[in-house]
Amino acid sequence: MCVRVTVRPRRLAFRDGSSAHGAWIGFLDVLSELVDTNSGVSIAPERSFPPRDHPGAITVTSDASGIDGVGGYVFHAAHPLDVWIVSELWPADILLALRTAAAGDSGGPSLSMPAAELFGSVAIASAVSTAIGSPPSAVHAITDCAPAASAINAATSGVHQLRRILRIARSCAPLWLGVAIPREANVDADRLSHPQLYEDVAADATAAGLRVHRIRLPLDSALWDDLRSAAQLGVGHTGDQL
Repeated sequence: MCVRVTVRPRRLAFRDGSSAHGAWIGFLDVLSELVDTNSGVSIAPERSFPPRDHPGAITVTSDASGIDGVGGYVFHAAHPLDVWIVSELWPADILLALRTAAAGDSGGPSLSMPAAELFGSVAIASAVSTAIGSPPSAVHAITDCAPAASAINAATSGVHQLRRILRIARSCAPLWLGVAIPREANVDADRLSHPQLYEDVAADATAAGLRVHRIRLPLDSALWDDLRSAAQLGVGHTGDQL
């Protein structure tokens, strides 16, 4: 009887630029971020996500425009008759990074639309939570961008640019649920991504019996700095620096 014994090599070499090499570097990058964050998880996780009316939960519906800005609105479980609205133009350098990515240029910072959409979800939730004065227990993030919703649900991404933006989410709330909806169902958030339409949306909300609170993202907000850090990584970057 012949027994074949397979001896695994002590070291494995990856071809530079191969999919295996990129996946391994991405894994190490995510691992480094998780170790630095040093946040634990429950031994027995929840079997279902907390509902929208769970104490402290918020629901954010957002959208991003490739030509104007970012906007959305937030409902809080404890304040059913209030709505918090964000509608901001992109800073000039962020808009340039979006245009660079859209044109396929390789020079300078670039920002993909999924990254912009993801930023809308997490930045609006963060800004409103700061304004309210208490961190949310859970966030329902509604977007018409499936890649952004997927990144939220996975809590990571194969693209370093998206992982960088997800840091904002982790610092805002412990629980996130991404919900992707058709673009045609995201009408009000779409309007808010064009700040010139803010007054129309606010008027509609007031007419519906809601108390409107406008939340601003000033140009010196640290949230813009987080987005600039992501843009510096460039579109498609998987993180080859730990």
